Amino acid sequence: MIGEKELHYQGKGTDLGGLQAKIEAYLQGEGFTVQTSPPSEQGTVIQAKKGGFLSGVIAADRALFLAVDVTEMAWNLEVENKLAKEIETYVG
Repeated sequence: MIGEKELHYQGKGTDLGGLQAKIEAYLQGEGFTVQTSPPSEQGTVIQAKKGGFLSGVIAADRALFLAVDVTEMAWNLEVENKLAKEIETYVG
């Protein structure tokens, strides 16, 4: 894991089911396969995976592809930041 981003929104009155659907739709629109856990008291987990050539190359032998790993990490951070902005616009 590259890092962990936590966003806290209190007192916004946001429909969490709607927020979940919005996040899923955004990720799917970006070409991700999305899997979501059932809601619980602890919250909901949304997992997203994007396959393709780059992920296949990285999975082949991570030790030989350090430069590709760095590129993938930067790309993951970019996607994470874009998603955070989408959540900001929805939650307000």
